[in-house]
Amino acid sequence: MKKIIITALLLAGLLCVGGCAQETAEIPNEATTQQTTAQGYDVIGGTWEVTGLYYNGKLVELSQSEALMDLYDTVYFTASEDGSFLLYNMFFYEGSYEQREDGNFLLLVDRCFRLTMEDGEVVEAESESGSGRSYLLTVVSEGKLRMARMDPMTGQEQTDDLPMLLTRRA
Repeated sequence: MKKIIITALLLAGLLCVGGCAQETAEIPNEATTQQTTAQGYDVIGGTWEVTGLYYNGKLVELSQSEALMDLYDTVYFTASEDGSFLLYNMFFYEGSYEQREDGNFLLLVDRCFRLTMEDGEVVEAESESGSGRSYLLTVVSEGKLRMARMDPMTGQEQTDDLPMLLTRRA
């Protein structure tokens, strides 16, 4: 029994030494670890959920209506460090974002798809209806954004849209 414990300790020590030696041999230099972070990522980065809707210029909190909460409980927006985003609202909208001079953001949809079942497997089905869409993100306050579809003719929010209030998920 004593031999087994000593052998186990010896093997553990060898594994630690081997692992420690490997870690020190692979220390990356500063130049290879630097990444470019998209402008504005510190403001909109992370995952956001819908907590309200703007109707006739007034904010309607989703918590005031169980029916609205049920409609929007699966709508999410995620902005990544590389300047890409994903918006899930029945369809998946992928694209890139850029910060405008006014401090707000423009989201350009490159790809729209949904998930379907084919032969028992989940597959992505492309949709042309969402490609080419644009959204405006307005910073309301820290941790709160207003998202609305952009009218391509005016560059402003579409008048027939219901802008959403997004809140950063903890």
